[in-house]
Amino acid sequence: MNDKVVFFDLDDTLVIEKASAEKSLIAASKHAQKEYGISPNRLHESVLFHARELWHKMPTYQYCFDIGISSWEGLWAKFIGENQNLKELNKLVDQYQTDSWYLALKDFEIEDKPLARELSRLFHEYRRKRHILFPEVMKVLKEIYKIYRLGLITNGLPELQWQKIKGAVIELYFEHIIISGEINVRKPNEEIFLLAIKRFNTTKENCVMVGNSLNSDILGANNVGIYSIWINRRNKKKIKSEIKPNKIITSLLELPEIIKKYFQK
Repeated sequence: MNDKVVFFDLDDTLVIEKASAEKSLIAASKHAQKEYGISPNRLHESVLFHARELWHKMPTYQYCFDIGISSWEGLWAKFIGENQNLKELNKLVDQYQTDSWYLALKDFEIEDKPLARELSRLFHEYRRKRHILFPEVMKVLKEIYKIYRLGLITNGLPELQWQKIKGAVIELYFEHIIISGEINVRKPNEEIFLLAIKRFNTTKENCVMVGNSLNSDILGANNVGIYSIWINRRNKKKIKSEIKPNKIITSLLELPEIIKKYFQK
């Protein structure tokens, strides 16, 4: 079996995560515009602010930080599982989601708890339907899938990450999918990368890691000794970080040739 492995990050490497969340928030906020004439853009910004404030105050924050669940993901998450932290989150999440919208509405001098609950419900509905891939993703996956073994290493809650993977219809390309919430270790921790190498029964020299985050994808790969490829889609020229990837690309379309050259060394 081919022992050459390409690991990918998920959020904002393959799936457009932040933009999908923002578009869904704005779509839900438009219903408040119909009721009260407030700006959907301003309301969505207020929701994100209050969600972040509430998230950091929750007793489960450290657990969420440890496995990489963001406050905006908490706005549409379902916390299912036997883990005690998930059970605690399951008790808190409805209140958290409703209060994020309720406090945002109060910023506009609107006290309407039923509307807050409805906006939260609508955001759930819109976000779970919106799993947008970057335009080049399918072309690249189809090309390299024929040559290499592919793996996915992603931080987050399993229920949410599987929603994105299945919603974007990319599951079939990956031999192994490792989600931080399933093993209680997140990138850049070396353990998650070492587990990935072990599952493929290969060596670090036969792996590359592709991701958009210097602090998690690239740092973690570098620490383990995996060849790191940072996707810098905005083509930032000045990078204020001491973390140095082995290679920088601005589009996944560059990936097949770079991987080919690396593995031919």
